[in-house]
Amino acid sequence: MARDRSSSPLRSAPGRRTGPPSPAGRRPPVRGRLSSGPVVLLAACLVLPLLAVRQVCASFDWRLLAAAATLISAVTWQLHAADKRSAAAGGWRTPEATLHLAEFAGGWPAAFIAMRMLRHKTAKLPYQIVYWSIVLVHQLAALDCLLGWSLTRRAAAVFSLSAA
Repeated sequence: MARDRSSSPLRSAPGRRTGPPSPAGRRPPVRGRLSSGPVVLLAACLVLPLLAVRQVCASFDWRLLAAAATLISAVTWQLHAADKRSAAAGGWRTPEATLHLAEFAGGWPAAFIAMRMLRHKTAKLPYQIVYWSIVLVHQLAALDCLLGWSLTRRAAAVFSLSAA
């Protein structure tokens, strides 16, 4: 007796994922799209830096800051995209230190979007720890800027006392 394969749970339409459903019956994230959760997280992480930039714009031309941010973001995106392509092709990879340097230079929002849209470096815990540490440093620097650099002055005073 021939087995009817059309009703098999492992068969599906062409181009669709086969195999057992993912946990909780959810589909895996689609490459190239951001769900609302990461967008909200990114927006929350941008609040302090944007407020600090607004404060700094009183003494700098905002167009210069916007151009620098755009350039850093574009470079960071390209580095992540090139690393993803190299990973898929099995070629030479972009060193993680280079990716982190671009993030530290101010490209962390672009890296956040690239990691999620390209589905790259999101599961590598050591990479994520360094990435989120960089985001935290940016948050603290923005907070310090908004507080008139009082945290920096306090830290400098502590270190100058301990050096004496």
